[in-house]
This record gives sequence, C-alpha cells and structure tokens, in this order.
Amino acid sequence: MNRRHLLLLWTAAGQDQPLLKHFWSRSCARQKVTRNQLTMDTKSNEVTDDESRRRYKDCITRMNTLQTPAEEIKKLRAEDKIVKRLNRPEIARVMLQYLARCGITVEEIDRLPVIHITGSKGKGSVCAFSESILRKYNLKTGLLTSPHLVEVRERIRINGVPISYDKYSRYFTEVFDKLESTKADFGGLMPLYNRMQTTLGFYMFIKEKVDVAVIEVGCGGQYDSTNFVRKTAVAGITSLALEHPKTLGGSLESIAWHKSGIMKPARPAYTVRQPANCMKVIEERANEIGATICCIPRLEECIPENKTIQLGLAGGHQYTNASLAVQLCRRFLQERKLVSSFTAVTSNESPPPSKRLKSRNEAEQDGLTDGSDLGMTSADPFILPEEFLSGLRDCYWPGRTQMVLHGDVTYYLDCAHTTTSIEHCMTWFNKASGREAEGTEGRTVRILLFNMKISKYKPSIFRPLLDGSFDAAVFCPSLIDEKDNPAELTFVASDDEERRLESQNVKELFELQQRSLMPLSAVPSSTDRSKASPNTSEEGQPAESSLPDHTGDHSTQDKQALKCHWFPTIKSALYWATAGRDADLVPPESGAIPPLEDVIAAQRIQVLVTGSIYLVGGVMTLLDPELAGR
Repeated sequence: MNRRHLLLLWTAAGQDQPLLKHFWSRSCARQKVTRNQLTMDTKSNEVTDDESRRRYKDCITRMNTLQTPAEEIKKLRAEDKIVKRLNRPEIARVMLQYLARCGITVEEIDRLPVIHITGSKGKGSVCAFSESILRKYNLKTGLLTSPHLVEVRERIRINGVPISYDKYSRYFTEVFDKLESTKADFGGLMPLYNRMQTTLGFYMFIKEKVDVAVIEVGCGGQYDSTNFVRKTAVAGITSLALEHPKTLGGSLESIAWHKSGIMKPARPAYTVRQPANCMKVIEERANEIGATICCIPRLEECIPENKTIQLGLAGGHQYTNASLAVQLCRRFLQERKLVSSFTAVTSNESPPPSKRLKSRNEAEQDGLTDGSDLGMTSADPFILPEEFLSGLRDCYWPGRTQMVLHGDVTYYLDCAHTTTSIEHCMTWFNKASGREAEGTEGRTVRILLFNMKISKYKPSIFRPLLDGSFDAAVFCPSLIDEKDNPAELTFVASDDEERRLESQNVKELFELQQRSLMPLSAVPSSTDRSKASPNTSEEGQPAESSLPDHTGDHSTQDKQALKCHWFPTIKSALYWATAGRDADLVPPESGAIPPLEDVIAAQRIQVLVTGSIYLVGGVMTLLDPELAGR
C-alpha cells in the first residue's frame, strides 16, 4: 500500500485511526523522497534522471530572468506605476501575441475548452475539485494554477499530475526560444514571469491535446494574464473579500468588478453566495457583458437526506468550493454532450424545510445573498452521480488543510492568508488537532509557525490566531536556508534581508496586538519581554524560556501571554519548534539550538504552518518535496 492510498484511507477514516497512523508513520520513514533520488512521472512512465533534472534546473534559471528585479520594483512603486503595469487593458492582445509568436493561432485557442475560475478565497480548491471530477469521466485534463509550493512545474498539470521534468524542459525551451528569437520585432518585449507561465501552460495544453483546461486566475480577473480566451466553456466566481487593494482597489465593489471581468458574452457563469454589494456588481457586469449568471445551491441540497458526502479537502468551507465545482462540471459535461442529463432533486429527496431555512438564515447572518433580490436565478440542485462523488472524495490539493505525520510531530499545513481564510483554517485546526489530542496519551503542545506579507496586515487577521491557545508562536521569513535556497523558491523582487526584516515586523505587530487584547496582569513586563525576545544574532537563537504549563483542553485554559520567537530561516524555526524531534529535519548550519523541555516532554507536537503559501512550500520542501507533486 503506497502513501497516496494511506492518505486517502486516513482521510476517509477521519484521520483518527491509530492503525492507519502507525502505517503512515512507517511509510514516511521508509519512503522519504529527496531531490537527489530518481522519481517517476506516473502518467508518462518517464524516469527523470540526472540529465533531465539538470536541463530542468537550467530552464528555471532562464525563467527567473523574467522576474522583475527588486530595484525596478522599488522604482515603479516610487513612481506609482505598479498598478498601471499590472492593470493593462491590452493584456488580452499581448497574451495572444505571445502565443502567436510561439506558433499558436487564435483558432486553436478557441477550440480549447476552458473552465475559468476566479475569486478571493478557494479558487485553487475549486479548480482542484473540478479537475478531479472531470477526470472521472476519462477526460484528459489540463490544470493551470499559481503560485507553486515547491516546484514550478506544479503549476501545469496533466491528468492531475505535474508535467514531467523532461516535458517541462522541452516545452519551456521551445516557448522561450521562440519568444526570444522574435522579441526584436516586438520592441524587445518578453513576458513577465507569471505571464510566461500562462503562455507556457496554454502552449502545453494545446500541444498535449487536452479535452478540457481548468484555469485559475492569478490576480483579479479583468486584467489577469489568463483572461484572453474569447469564449470560455463556463466561468466560476468563488467567495470575494478585500485583497490586493493597490491593484484591485480598496473596496469590495472594486474587487467584484475585477473578478467578474472573466465572464464572456453569451456564456454561462456561476457564483457562490456573496456580500450584497458584491453580488450587485456581479449582476450588473453580467448584464453589461451579456453573460448569464447563476448563484449555486448549497452542496447539501444535492445530497438526499439519507446519504452523506466526503470531500478530499478538509474544512467546512470546502463544501462551498465543492458546490461551485459540481455546477461548473455539470454545465461543461452537458454542453459537451458527455452526459445526457442529470437527475433533478425531487421534493422527497431534498433537505427538509428546516434544514433549508437554517442554511438561508446562516447566509443572511453572514451578510451573504444568493442574488434573488436582484432577480438572479439559482442553479437547480441535482443528485450527484458516482463520478462526482468519487471526484470530490479523491481530490488532492496540497498545502490546503493538510495533515502530515512525522513520528511524534504532526504538521498542519494551510496556505490561508486573509482574515476569513485564517478563521476557516483555525476552525479546521482546532477540530482536527483536538481530535488527535483526544487520542493521545500524555501532553500535547501546539506551536504556530507564521509569516505573511506586511502589506496584507489587518488587525483582524491575527485575532483567530490569538484565540488559538498555542503554546508558542514562531515567526520567520519564507527562506529555507541562510545561503542556498532552491531556485524555484527564490524571488528577485525582494532581497533576503528585506524578507527577514519584514518577518520581524510581522512578529512585532503580532505581539503588539496580543498586548492590546490581554488583561494588564497577563501582559509581560518590559523585563520579561526582553527575556522572551529572540537573540537575533547570526545564530538566530531564541533566549531560553519555558512554555506555559498547561494540559488538557486548550479552550478552557487561563489566558496568558503567548511566547513569540523569531528565526532567520524556515529550517531553524522548524527545528526549534519541534525541539529536533523530527528525524527528517537536519539541524541548521548555524549550530545547535537549545531545545525546550516542554516540547521534549510532550507526547505529541502539533505545528500549524499558515499565513503564506511560500512558507508552506518551504516547509514541504524540508519535510518531503513529493507532497506537493502527487
């Protein structure tokens, strides 16, 4: 039994089965895969040898030349030109031009069936659910997402598997060379990093003759590099929230305008329930564009009362994402005549009125609407066929509400980076970690490992974390090592020192907000705080301090100040957080870090990693790079 099967069984069993935990831990120890070992592309049966790895790394080096250097970014910001550079009305023409220079015609793009998905939260999960369902109908799928966790090739998947090293190298070389050889005729124009990934993804999907391409919007929608397809099969809009204010505007209405820009004339689009002001903009934009827009029903409306459904992605918020995915897939399959019809939910099979009323009341309490007050129609619920049920169950999307067991340490990984997504993350973490703690004899400690872009800071984003009853909070930049970081996790838009300073500022903001919420008696004195402050010398070692002495239910413990520490790298932070008890972690080069007695004595160490997809990707790189590529 391989690790993929164990993961599925463990998820199906509720992740609390001791026997499965035992086999999973043995599997982790036995099948640890590193970058130096050969791997197999399960779809193409190609062994990736040292030569193909070398060619692939050469391609990544060339790809990184398309990143905008930090100095140029600073200059553009100073001149207030960042937004103008990203929000270019001519982006569709520019992207079509890039593909034309690579030999791809507009007609070929028109023939590619595209499911286009945007939103503020959950768009990657909706893409993953959709792709998983469509694969159950024996369709050859293409999936384009961003950013990546460990390797760039994760962004482009065929049949759910990252493109192989050999194919990535071959296709990248073809595209890059064609663009470079023609740039003189186009004023020296080469695509920026993310636009290159989009160009490469569409080039691959057309060359590989996929039956459907599931495309995740990078940022916004109207001016995103993926928004050049003239006639999408169907479009989807996930939950909207404030994000990227400098690019998308500082209001929900502005964000809704950008996101709804992916809708196309005379083509269907679906949205989840949205804040009323967002839904009004979406409905107005649909009328303006000439698209048809429907709000989706809740997933439970598609399930008869005597049946249950299981999702491959944990967390209650994933039901909304899954519901959008099933409506997108139904519309695609019906329009392509791949399924003649779906069975409508009858009054006898639909949820009881009390359940439907409760769902509507919950939506209203959340300030969400289905658009019925605007005259919008709602998609009809239907009984999910087995292909849909198995597609939802087998969906695997790494780094999202994911648990990874390594001996006595359980890592909880989630790429949440907005207030609402952090709230969802903490709901999942509290439930999953509590269930694990109940089955553990002895003490369990909970450690938070966090990082975020300082520009995304809002006081509300820390509140769920401060209510999480952690034993300690650890902060670090999204840098794996002090010296040699993988090329695929290296970003020239900011230098390492800037990223270290930024993560230190995040820690200070966290501590400041904690003090503002704590009763005076619980706030450490200035002397105590100086003792608890980390030593930020080259070793990056924290001052010794003991964790709060508490056991049992975290939710009932007395409120006390949370110890916070900063480290210069993910490697040093992770090693300290686990007190070196994870045998797969190598001690940082800077020397031995004093372990904490409380963590050493604990029966189980639970580490929540969240706040940044780059932080989660760095942790995965250290634990097992294969986690991101299954």
